[in-house]
Amino acid sequence: MPLSLPLALLRAAESRESYRHQSIQTNHLRTGAALFKNIEHSVNHFGPTHTGFMTLTFKYDLTPYEAVRRIKKLVRKFKNLFRSWVWVLEFGPNTRPHFHLLVATHKDIRAGFDPSAYDTLKALSAQVLAEGRELSPAEIQLANSLKKALKANPALKALQRDVRKLISSPKMRFGYHFELAPLRKTPDYIAGYFRKNYLNAVRARHGHFPGVHLTACSRNFPKVCWSSFTLITSPSRFEYEAVATALGLTDMAAMKQRFGSKWAHELSPVIDELRIRFSRDPSRWPDRGIKEAIKAHLG
Repeated sequence: MPLSLPLALLRAAESRESYRHQSIQTNHLRTGAALFKNIEHSVNHFGPTHTGFMTLTFKYDLTPYEAVRRIKKLVRKFKNLFRSWVWVLEFGPNTRPHFHLLVATHKDIRAGFDPSAYDTLKALSAQVLAEGRELSPAEIQLANSLKKALKANPALKALQRDVRKLISSPKMRFGYHFELAPLRKTPDYIAGYFRKNYLNAVRARHGHFPGVHLTACSRNFPKVCWSSFTLITSPSRFEYEAVATALGLTDMAAMKQRFGSKWAHELSPVIDELRIRFSRDPSRWPDRGIKEAIKAHLG
């Protein structure tokens, strides 16, 4: 028997509402794609030997807003420990928030690291947690030997000690459990993992925790694009920079004062002529040639 029109419309509206809760808006997709590109670039920039993967988990139940407030307070202290960092919030079981971080270290933390010992220890911990029991004496002995094998790198051991000291300091009192290890996967796999966690957090946040921040990075985190896909290393950026340098202009306000509010549009024919006369590489443009081209077109 066919559904009545009002009931059919109600079912369709419920279906659309359910899909809306699960769908991801375009701006979040762009942010996820930019996060992928930037993390992949960061691993290649610092190298896998100087990049670590960190997980921070709360021992107590906190709201995502409080969790983000605490992680922001914590990473301010990271400037002496790491060269750069980026974190992504993830909602675990029972919506308990935890964080995944990609950190760039000052020293090589990968030399002497035993991946097989790391995998064995992770599998043992997961098995004990799934069975809801304590470690047996034999398992404790095995876990201690595996932990010793994982601390063969003195730089990694010292860094873990410094992070543990920071987290347990009286000023923090965060109740964190942390795990820091070298990268064991390729840059694209790590970047995809962070993007997946970000998009999952977007779905989990929708309708429950509006406005909570899901990702952030340090100011010196190496980027290749923004979430709007404006490439930081785009050729036009360096072309206009070459023009500004030749004229002694230091910022956008000076460019606007010299060429007007639409200075990029006004300089586009100058850029085209410079490409034809010299090359497509702005570093090869002579200052005298830039000034002559601007005088010919704009006076």
